[in-house]
Amino acid sequence: CFMRYRLGRSVDEVDGLVERLRPYLHRDTELRVKNEIISFLMGGVYRLADILKPDYVQVVGAACNWQQAIQRSAKPLLADGTIEESYVQNMIDLISAYGSYSYICKDVYLAHAKVNGDVHRLALGLTVFQKPVLFPGEKRVQIVIVLCPMDKNSHFNAFKEMVGICSQPAAIMQMIGAPGSDKLWETICRYLPE
Repeated sequence: CFMRYRLGRSVDEVDGLVERLRPYLHRDTELRVKNEIISFLMGGVYRLADILKPDYVQVVGAACNWQQAIQRSAKPLLADGTIEESYVQNMIDLISAYGSYSYICKDVYLAHAKVNGDVHRLALGLTVFQKPVLFPGEKRVQIVIVLCPMDKNSHFNAFKEMVGICSQPAAIMQMIGAPGSDKLWETICRYLPE
């Protein structure tokens, strides 16, 4: 399973271009420039395979509350600089204010927050909790999807593909049953649209 880009462009080619532009870029804008280049090459349309990486997929065995589940799910995205801590807090604050408004289907919750500059590249993370987490409204969750949008539109295709996977009970059962991150990634890859 690997990232696919339109026009035959690979991530390495974009990374090479950003490397050549680095002397002209401010360190804080480098990730945004890379995202803009990819957006331009792809016509602003991202697929799930473009924004979900193996590093963003994890299986958690420890019991936790819903706030900890959001924090654990966002951890890989924080670690590589995709999002800032404020984005994680914004996701928690929205759930506190509005309840489990992004409960997609049985066992699956979509965590996200408003676009406000604390997301540095479009990404999606997926965490399976082996011990169910109770979200507000008595919503039992075992899969938390963290969506990190850069704008209001570019994530729609990828999100639609993720919802398509989550609408298949067999896919949900296999993801929940994955013993570790590698097996979870393999399972997701089997369900990615061609």
